[in-house]
Parts: sequence; structure tokens; C-alpha cells
Amino acid sequence: MNLPSLDEGEFGYSTDTQELFIGSSNGNISLAKKSDIPNETGSNISVSEDNGFIIVDGEELQVYNDQAILEALDLKANIEDLPATFVTINDDSISDNEAWSASKLTTEFDSKATTSHTHSLSNLTDVDATDRTNGNALQYDSEQQMFVSKSLPQGNGNGATSLNGLTDVDVSTIPPSQGHVLSYEDGIWKPIKSEGIPTDGVTSDDILLSIQGEWKVSPSRGTFAIELSRWGIETGFPEKPYVEEDYYKAKGNVDGINDALMHAFEAGYSEVILPKGDYSICYPYEILPQDYQTLNLGGSTLKVMYDSDSRSPFDTSSNGTHRFGGNTISFRNVRNAHLKNGRIIGCKYERSFIHSEERWVEWTYGVLLTGGSSYCSVSNCYVAGYMGDCVSFSSTGSVRTGTSGQGNHQVVGYVDNSEGNVIEDEEANSVVSALITIPRENGENISPILSLSGQGYSRTTNILSKRFDVYYYSNGDYLGRLTNNKVHAPVTVPPLATHFRMVYIGETNASKNMQIFINYGGVHHNLVEYNEIVDGHRGGITPGGSYNVIQYNELRDNGSSNGWMHGGVPTFPDSTRYGINQEDSYGDNTIIRGNHIYGSFHGMLIGVYSAFIENNVINNCGWGIRVYGMEYGHISGNYIQTGNPITSSGTSLLGAIQVIGNYCNGNIVLGNASYECIVQGNHVIGGGLQVANGMCEGNYVILKNGQSGTLEGDNIKRNKFIGMGEEHSSLMIYGAGPEVLEGNEFHNVKIDIFKYSGHLTVKNCTLNRCIVTTSSRSDMEVFTLNIKGCDIFDTQLIARGGVNSDAGLRTRMNISNSTLSISDGYENSYFVMAGTNIAQAVEINIENCVLQTDKHDLETISYSSNLNINSLSLSIKDTTIEYTGEGMLETQFNSREGTIHTGILADVIYKNVIIGGLVGDKYSFHNPDNSVSKNVSLELVDTIYKATVIHDLQTLNPFISIKKDTGELVTPSIFILDNKTVEIISNDDMEINVFIKRV
Repeated sequence: MNLPSLDEGEFGYSTDTQELFIGSSNGNISLAKKSDIPNETGSNISVSEDNGFIIVDGEELQVYNDQAILEALDLKANIEDLPATFVTINDDSISDNEAWSASKLTTEFDSKATTSHTHSLSNLTDVDATDRTNGNALQYDSEQQMFVSKSLPQGNGNGATSLNGLTDVDVSTIPPSQGHVLSYEDGIWKPIKSEGIPTDGVTSDDILLSIQGEWKVSPSRGTFAIELSRWGIETGFPEKPYVEEDYYKAKGNVDGINDALMHAFEAGYSEVILPKGDYSICYPYEILPQDYQTLNLGGSTLKVMYDSDSRSPFDTSSNGTHRFGGNTISFRNVRNAHLKNGRIIGCKYERSFIHSEERWVEWTYGVLLTGGSSYCSVSNCYVAGYMGDCVSFSSTGSVRTGTSGQGNHQVVGYVDNSEGNVIEDEEANSVVSALITIPRENGENISPILSLSGQGYSRTTNILSKRFDVYYYSNGDYLGRLTNNKVHAPVTVPPLATHFRMVYIGETNASKNMQIFINYGGVHHNLVEYNEIVDGHRGGITPGGSYNVIQYNELRDNGSSNGWMHGGVPTFPDSTRYGINQEDSYGDNTIIRGNHIYGSFHGMLIGVYSAFIENNVINNCGWGIRVYGMEYGHISGNYIQTGNPITSSGTSLLGAIQVIGNYCNGNIVLGNASYECIVQGNHVIGGGLQVANGMCEGNYVILKNGQSGTLEGDNIKRNKFIGMGEEHSSLMIYGAGPEVLEGNEFHNVKIDIFKYSGHLTVKNCTLNRCIVTTSSRSDMEVFTLNIKGCDIFDTQLIARGGVNSDAGLRTRMNISNSTLSISDGYENSYFVMAGTNIAQAVEINIENCVLQTDKHDLETISYSSNLNINSLSLSIKDTTIEYTGEGMLETQFNSREGTIHTGILADVIYKNVIIGGLVGDKYSFHNPDNSVSKNVSLELVDTIYKATVIHDLQTLNPFISIKKDTGELVTPSIFILDNKTVEIISNDDMEINVFIKRV
């Protein structure tokens, strides 16, 4: 039985069981079955007094059981249980137990509204809608305390009901009349005539503007959304193996996008947006943005379909299939065109690399700017997986020509400034070119500027001075000249000019090929920013041309050796792999700033006329920034965590490089003397400073345990070198190293000097807990280390002279006007050391110094590492030797006395120090530079004893002291014969020592 649940009091009859049911809160209740009711003809049926029964032919017959209904009613409230307020209807109260009759209920319900009744405002007691004038509104009247129908009040701004009540509408100056429309002008809406509103060709997308009373279509129509079906563009990437239809769909996508771009350009749209999706594209077809147009990829992905091993239907060459290439998006001779907001994926991931030469392929590009494109930009894109570069520039102008027959039709001479005539003059220091025609288009010059660039690898031309003058003509009439122009710099082309000549400054050979390209236009003032550049096979970005900016991009794994990350893609075989490289597309004034480069072999390779490389982060690369072929490079504020952070190669120009305020992990190496360099304020970790020509000043170099760096350059001043850790780190100075180190601080480093001749002067420096050592060798060249005006604390000064070789001087160490201090806790017990076993190989001279120590067990003033006799000559002159500890210090001149060849202690002040062992002829106590000590025998002449002493001190006022051989001072007569001779006269015969000093 499928009888549904009945509402309370609802009857239902089941046809299959032939039962009658009534609904209740407890479900359906059966009342009777049809079979229980007599249906014979003539039966007598009457009413029974028992509820649920009828009388049939005199017998009580039950037709339904009301027990369930009664039980349900017992659960309901009785009227006497309800509060009196609940039994009040229309103010007619009844007593608690009074029952309402059916007539009373009928009377009461007749006064109630039906479910379909309606009301009007007139039925509301607090609304007065009597005034039903058009435009009225209900407004609350506080006096009547009700809402009243009234007209809106006049007012300004909010609440105004007419135009003249609005503060930004002027309908009084020009009263509106039939056909007027409102036009917005200077912040006010004003009525103007509508005549002249264009209608032909105007669509709903157009913006109409009234300009000085004339209606025009806006030159910018905003954004044009590409309708895929309209332009035949399909979404989705095909799967390999590709069929011909896949290629044609990809071509159709490129064609459709280009058609839409051209339509939008012609219709005046400033932006074109591609609906977000995946779009297959293919070589050699390029997407071509138009002038003054932004292509917004809208988050879409463009992906090159490519098969290295199956020929594309569009590859008509006979080359290997893996050599087929192209570009995806090309800016060709456009201005103010822009690309943004998309993913552009190249062919690298589609290649098999089963051909051994496929790894050399480098001629597919993601985005190309070329042919004179200027003021364009690429931003907020992800570009990845191209074999050449993900983004590339060329330096080619909109038109590029040579000078017809370079080396022909040139003359040595000059151009007359007033008439523009060529004057041949073999004595002139310049060469005049042939007359050159300016390319024209539509009756005008192709470009308002030109520039000169070099051909092939002569990127700066063969003009020696890189300077030239330009003389302009208009159909034979001389116009004027522009002088001293630089190659790769723009030169203005006058609108009236049709021809020009160039004068190459500093040239004298008329047949010389100047290796010139003339670019009309040039690729300049373009911007690549906020892009993610990934997995370029050879490189990431190749700037080109001039005045372009590469900024705030992330360049990851371009020119990388990490092909294993992409299924074993081989590395590009040449070492010129990079994140950013400007070389072949030579230019001027390239700005590279704020980029993050990592995972490349080279971070940057920059060979341009001038470049500004600022505030980039480079890490996990083999090399950081390498510059070459430059006239000027400014490298500042970069954070470089690579080996070889900043390096240079040569230049044919008068080059200058500034390296300022960078953080570098490794040596800064500007080892080519063709650059004049300033290296200043850099923070170098684990490296040194190598500058062949220029100045290193104010740099901070930190070397950690076992790290080493190199110092090279002639002008290393006021830098700080700090070794960190227990082990001394090494600073190495080679033959090409500095001749002067001035004003530097060295802390806990070992300075290894590998110079074998010449000299090195360490001047006004601080050395704290350092080791300074010269080189050991066998040749006979003499190297001199001069230490002047230095403060030296707990530092070993070691002069090495070689081993196992012929006797002779190898190393000289001169220490002057310096303070040498040894602390009580210092592990070494000497001031200077000789490291050699060659006789007479080392000479150490200490003059005008202070040697001081509080080390109570200082063993010796000098120390020799080998026992060989006569290896060290040591002189100490005009010097104070002071012990600052308690009591007296007894020490030695050298702890290995046999190694002393000569020893001098002249004009020495001893403070609390006793030096023992000074015995023998090898020791001298005068300064041979300004004094002479001679043993003399007086000879009898007539009746007196006399002697002549030659001193060669070039003085007429010497200090002279004379002693007997017993040590007794004597005062014979002394006569100054000349500035180099004195005579001694005495009445006594004696052996004397004459000491003469120049005062």
C-alpha cells in the first residue's frame, strides 16, 4: 500500500486495500473497509447512538474505531487550561468554561480578512497619502507625527531634485535646449549641442569626447579582449607524436593573435588582452606587438611545440631537424610596445638531444627586441627553455647600412665649415668619407637619429679615436655640422637632410676600412623588469643596443651545468654561458640593477661602451660579474656569493672601472692594466684585491680559517684585512703585486710576499698578531721589504733568503720609524727572524724604532732558523730597546750567534735591558752611515806623534772621540783638514781608537 501520510483530519481511500483512512498526528488511521459495509439492495441503515457505529437491518455495525483519535485529543490543552487573555476575540470575553457556539465563531470569522485581501496607504493610520501629486514622496512630518505625501524640497548637492540644484552641473551659463547633452569640462558638467556626434564606424566600444566643441572618437579605446572563436585561436597543448594538423593549429594561433593585434592597433586600442588559457605555438611564426600597444597575456601560457626528430611542415630547409628554430614574440621596429603577464615556454624541453650537435643550438629566442624598437618593455612574465636566450636584444636599427665601398672614395683632409666642401690635405689628421644617402620612407627620413657601430668583432669600429664629425646636406646644399660625436651614441639627423659626410678624427689612411655600420634608429630605451627567466640553454638575457634597462628580474639556471634536473639535458658546450650577457649586440649605457641571478656558469658577461651594474644579487654561479671591452663600468652595491665575484678582461678603449660598495665572496680581480680602476668600500670575504692599475681604498677584507686572498696593485691604501679563526689566513703578494701598502690594517693574517726582485714598502700600517714573510729562492736578485712608520704587535717579521745556493744577498728588510711590541703571552720569543742557510743571504736593518716588550723570558732580539754561519747581517741603529716588565731583561742579540755575519748596535738606548754575547770583530757599535771608528797608530814626526785619519763623512763639524787601547779617553790635539780628513797630534806615543760622527 502506497498511501501517503495524510494531514490531520484529511481523508484518504486506498484502492488496493479498499480502506478509508483519516490523517492524525500519529499517522494514518483506518476507519473502515469496504468489505465490512453491507451493500445488498434493500438493506435498512440507520444512525447509531454509539460513536463509530451504524445500525444495519437492526444490528449495530462498527464502521471505524475512534480510539486513536480520542487518545490524540487527550494530549491537547483544554480550554479551561488556557489564560483568559488567550480566549478574547474582538474584546468579547467568555468565561473560562464557556463554549463558543458555531454561530458565534461564524460571526467572528466573518469580520476577518481573507488570504487574498489587499491594503492601501489610506488603510495606515500613521500615513497621510491624500496628496497624490506626481513626484511626491513620503516625508515624516514631526508636527503631525506621521508620514505625509509631499514634494521634495529644493536644495544643492544631496537632496536636489533638478540639475540646477547640483553643485557639479552648470545650466545657467548656457541654458539647456532641445538636443543638448551634458559634456564634462574642468570639473563641471555643461550642456552642449549634440550636432556633429560621429556615427559612421563607431561601435559600442568607442569613447566619444567633445574637444573644443567638436565631437571626436577617443584615440585610445582602452582594452581589447581577443575573442578566440572570432580570430581562429584554440586552447590546449597537443601531445606527441605531433600530426600536421597540430602544427597548423599552432600557426593559426599565432596568426589569430597577430590579426587581433593589428585590428586593435588600427582601431586605436591601447591594450590587448588574451583570455587566460594554454596556447600552442610553433616556429618560425612570431607574435608581433604593434606601436603604442600593450599585449597582456592575462596569465596565459604560450608553449612552443617542437620535435627534434621529425620535420615541421614549416621547415623548408635541408638542415637537420634539430636545427630548426625561431622566436616566439618579436618587437620589430616598434615604439612604446609592451608585453606583460604571461608564461612563454620554449623548445628546450621538447628536444631529444640524441644528435650530438644539438647541444650547440643557440638560435631560438623567447622575446626579441630588434630593428630599431625603442621605449618598449617586457614585464611580469615567466620565460623559460629557449636554446639561445629567453629574452634577447639586437643592436640593429630600423635600417642598418655600411658606407658604400668602405676604404674607397675616402680622402685625407677635412671639410670646410662654411661651405661644406671637401678639402684634400695630406697633412690633415682626419679622413673624409664619401657622400652617404640617408634612407627615406614616405618622403621623410627613416629616422631622426643615427649612430655608428662596428662590424664583426670590431664592435667599436676601426676608428682610432672613436670620434667623428658629421656634415649634412640637402640635395647638394650644405646645412651644417655636428662635431666630436662618439661611436654608439645617437646623432641627430636634421629633417631636411638628404645626405651626409663623416670626418674620422685622428685617421691618416684614406684606404682604411673603418669597419662601420650605420644604424638609423637603433634599439634603445627599452625595459625588461619583474620577469622570471629560467633555463635558457646558453643564457638568460642578452641586452643589446643602448640606454636599455634590465631590472628586478629573477634569472635562474640559465647557461647552467645542471641539465640533470630536466631529464639529462646536456650543457651548452662553450664556457660563455651566463645569466646576462651583452657582447655581440654592442651598445652604450646599459643599466642592470636589482636582479637576482643564480645557477649560471657566469652571472654576467658585460662588454659594452659603458654599463651601470647596481644592487644585483648573484649566487651559486661559477663567476660573478666579468667586464671587458669597456670605456666605463660602474659596479656598485652588488651582493655576490660566487667564486671570482668581479673580474675584468682587456679593452682597446681608455677604460675606467669603478667597483664601489659591493659584497664579494672571493677575490676582486681587475688584472688588466688597460683599465684605470677605483676599488673602494667593498666588503670581501675569503679573497683579496687584485688591481693592476688604479686605487684600492677603504675596503674590508675578511679571511676565515685556511682561506687565502691575493693583493695586487700599486695603490692599496687604508684597507682593513682581518683573519678570523685560530689559523692564520694568507694574503699573497706576487711579482705583479703592489710596491706600496699604505695606511692599511692587518689583523691575524699571514702576508706571504712572493716577489723575487724590486721592493715593497709597507707604510703607516698596523700589523696585529700577523706573520710577514718574504719568499725563499735560489737566484741572485735582491728583494727589499721596507717597513716604515708602522705599529707592529705580536707579529713575526721573517726575511727568507733561500736554501742550498751560492753565498750572496737575496733579501733585505728595512724597518724604520716603527714600534715593534711583543706581549708577555705571545708564543714567539723574538722580534725578527732570518730564514735561510745561504751565507750572507739576509740583511735586516732596524733604525729609529722602538722595540718594547713585557715578556720576561724574551729569548733573543733576532732568530735564525738555520745553523749555517754568516747567513744574517743585523743592524740596530738609533733605536730604543725597552723592557716594561718588572726588573731587568737579559736577552741576546741572536740566539744562534754563529749565524751572524755582521752585527751593529749603534746609538741604541737600553731601558731595563741587558744584551749579552756581543764579542768579536763581527760586532760594531757605531753607525757606518754617519760615523767611522778606526784603530790608529801614532807615528813620530820630528819631535811629536801624529796620524792622519780619512773618514769621508763630508762634514767640517764632526764629533770626535779618542780612546786608548785600554779604553781610557784621551784628548790629543785635533785638526780639521777638510770635510773628509782630520789630523791627530800628541806628545805621547800610543795606540788609539778614533770615533768620528757626522753631526
